[in-house]
Amino acid sequence: MRARNTDVESKILEFVNAYIEKNSICPSYREISAGVGLSSTASIHNHVKRLEQEGKLDINGRRGVSTRRHRMSVQQVPVVGQVACGTPILAEENIEEYVPILKGELGTGEFFALRARGDSMIKAGIEDGELVFVRRQDTAEEGDIVVALIDDAATLKRFYKDKRRHKIILRPENDAYDDMEFDDIVIQGKAVKVLKNL
Repeated sequence: MRARNTDVESKILEFVNAYIEKNSICPSYREISAGVGLSSTASIHNHVKRLEQEGKLDINGRRGVSTRRHRMSVQQVPVVGQVACGTPILAEENIEEYVPILKGELGTGEFFALRARGDSMIKAGIEDGELVFVRRQDTAEEGDIVVALIDDAATLKRFYKDKRRHKIILRPENDAYDDMEFDDIVIQGKAVKVLKNL
């Protein structure tokens, strides 16, 4: 029987706590593996399982791990493709993966996540490749950043109404891009959080 490595388990507990404090989401097994310097996610899984049985860790869903010390509820948010921050691209409703995030970070509602593509929203702090968390809703207030469906393509822009001309304006947050004007659009949701790249 393999001897228990309490040093690794201590590193796992320390890494998970630090990760949650910094990112407000739980790390995946792969991230824990990289964080403690072990190449085997299977080995990490075994350590995590043992720590969970002892009540030191609480596994939330398939990928997320959180310490009981935090006593925070975690939800699994589906990543459903990409959204254009530039020219609209074909919307994909296939779930690529689930991302664990603390419920308090998003508020109430039903959420999905999209990976931003392009640079039209950089002044709003949304850069290419970053994960955007979206509350599913079909309405928006002036100035909200929305995911809008236009001719089967999704785009991420700031929402405005030109009441005088009866137009909907989707405004980029980059001076290199022009406003987009429409008679009507389908709003799929409102952006509520961005997971920043390091």
